Amino acid sequence: MRFGLFGSAQAKRGGPDVDSGVGFREFVDYNVEAESLGFCSTFLVEHHFTGFGQISATLSLLTFIAARTKTLRPGAAVIVLPWHNPVLLAEQAATLDVLSQGRLDFGVGTGYRSREFAGFCMPMEEAAERFANPWKSFSRPGRRTRRGRIEASTGSSRRWLSSRRRRRSPIRHCGWAPGAPSPSGKSRNRATSSCSTSTPPSKNQKRVISDEAICAGALYGTPDAIAVKLEVLREAGAEYVLLNSAGGPLSLRRFAHEVRPAFADASTLEPA
Repeated sequence: MRFGLFGSAQAKRGGPDVDSGVGFREFVDYNVEAESLGFCSTFLVEHHFTGFGQISATLSLLTFIAARTKTLRPGAAVIVLPWHNPVLLAEQAATLDVLSQGRLDFGVGTGYRSREFAGFCMPMEEAAERFANPWKSFSRPGRRTRRGRIEASTGSSRRWLSSRRRRRSPIRHCGWAPGAPSPSGKSRNRATSSCSTSTPPSKNQKRVISDEAICAGALYGTPDAIAVKLEVLREAGAEYVLLNSAGGPLSLRRFAHEVRPAFADASTLEPA
């Protein structure tokens, strides 16, 4: 089982005296430390018009992280394809992949927030069509589009789609936060899970996840208890766990030192 990060940086808000870049720089340092602790990847979201400084230039931040690290795989989870010119996006992703020596894990999706589509003056109802046929979305109506031969130099980046029909290897998205209060009011290591475990399905095949595995996605308790839950997820097919750590560097270090060693066989010590 391998472990990576999932989340986003946040710019500080305020007046002209506020250094809005502090949050981004701290996030970069956080990822540098994650690499030293044995995490193999970091996946960032893409969001716009949120009003609280959420990351919007995902590939730019990933490029900066890639320049500060050696083995950590930068990942997009996901770039919303309907908002982008597909050729420009492919070139930007290819450049990051080349600069990082083939480390990029590049994910695209359709988007789901109506406010973001409104901000781009784009009907949300068109998202599925724009995702399925991005070339058509950026061609001029009533005019033939000549694509010719388009070449892009990409290293060995991994590409995947955020779709129910196409998935990569089993991945579980979880959270991790030390010292969160339990329902009883006592402080303990607690976290939440926000995704599902899935494998590339064959034709007419559905993956069934047990109730036990679903419950194991809510990580809380002692390090030993959390290790037991991770083992349940592994038995259910999860091979790659992405942690959304609300506790910052302290939380990251505790997981690396107190939980991860139980899963640190030879295959987990090297990046994917």
